[in-house]
Amino acid sequence: MNSQPPMLQKQTNGLCIASFVIGLFCLIFSWLPIVGFGGIVGLILGVMGMKAATKADQSKGLGLAGFILSIISIVVAIVVSIVAVGVAHEISTNTDLQKAFREGVEEVQKGIDSKKTITIEQQGTEVEIKADVEKPTGSDSDHD
Repeated sequence: MNSQPPMLQKQTNGLCIASFVIGLFCLIFSWLPIVGFGGIVGLILGVMGMKAATKADQSKGLGLAGFILSIISIVVAIVVSIVAVGVAHEISTNTDLQKAFREGVEEVQKGIDSKKTITIEQQGTEVEIKADVEKPTGSDSDHD
């Protein structure tokens, strides 16, 4: 009988596991720059875990995965931050956009100021929704 000795699995270092978990979490939520930059913690834990795993002859796979995920989350967080700053700058300097925003806010305010009544009636499986809207006085819009 040709039997092979049982393969022993190397244990995984706790720092490597922590690096993987943090790196994965930060990657999933990297569109929130604060969380994405948390990948720095995963990066540090990954390096420390892989060094400790090498010394103790343990598996470094999760440490490497956590290291890579953390780097990706940091890169995504940097890109999202740059885009957010660019959008904020565009909004603050574009007068047409500011004017359109103000007009939109005014339209919403007119809608809030008007009196509205909504009635919902149910008969069996049919639902009827009625809305009575009273236009605010002084409105210059004549279309419905």
